[in-house]
Amino acid sequence: MAQGKPLAAADYVQSLDKGLQVLGAFDAQHARLSVSQAAARTAMSRAAARRHLLTLQALGYLASDGRQFWLTPKVLGFGGGYLASAPLAVAAQPELEWLGAHTGCSASLVVREGDVVVVVARSAPKDARGRRVLPYGVHLGARLPLHATSTGQVLLASDTPARRRAWLGQSQRAVHTQHTLVTASALQARVAHVHRTGYALASEEHEWGVHAVAVAVRHPMGHAVAALNLIAQTPVAQRPGWPARYVPAMQEVAQRLGALAPDEPGTERRMLHIGA
Repeated sequence: MAQGKPLAAADYVQSLDKGLQVLGAFDAQHARLSVSQAAARTAMSRAAARRHLLTLQALGYLASDGRQFWLTPKVLGFGGGYLASAPLAVAAQPELEWLGAHTGCSASLVVREGDVVVVVARSAPKDARGRRVLPYGVHLGARLPLHATSTGQVLLASDTPARRRAWLGQSQRAVHTQHTLVTASALQARVAHVHRTGYALASEEHEWGVHAVAVAVRHPMGHAVAALNLIAQTPVAQRPGWPARYVPAMQEVAQRLGALAPDEPGTERRMLHIGA
């Protein structure tokens, strides 16, 4: 699980790493886990997984009925601290509210975390009853596949060719719908198209009925630190050239947010692996 700068063995706390792996085993598809299931998802022995589960339960981060474990609201303290202190997440909220009201589409801001993108801010227009309608799975902290989302593809396109080739060579890319791009050649072709147009368009590549367009949020020095997208309902997405209507406004918002990015490349805050 360890990411970031290399760490000397004497400074590395393996038990902390394993504890965070156990927290990260819980997500929308695995809301409750037995000891055996947690062990399988973390590649630990059953005994080790049990000790970590019981410790996290004693600390208040997990609850249990004696057979299964699940997350408690206490874990929100990790994500809440990030969302309250990250400049991009804080600044993005009013911008996303404006985009949602202006376009009638759901809007979100994501950062990259290895093979996935993590939603750090989102908004959506209201329906006739005044309720906000968000696509399934697009909630704060949601982790979505890099290769099958518009935001992931625009961040891939913003990476260096060498790093992108390395990722394509080692990543595991699942098929989510018949439109999912999984081969290196297909993704390379998509990346080339993103370079030409300045935005990524993914239609039903991760989820049926979801059509999304994304642009990169760039630091003033030019490197991408996040991605901004709009998710349109099928009637909107069926209109010819619909992305071109919204991309200019998205790029204006992305430019304003990019001005608030951290000064050092690659220092965007990272969400802990705590699931949804």
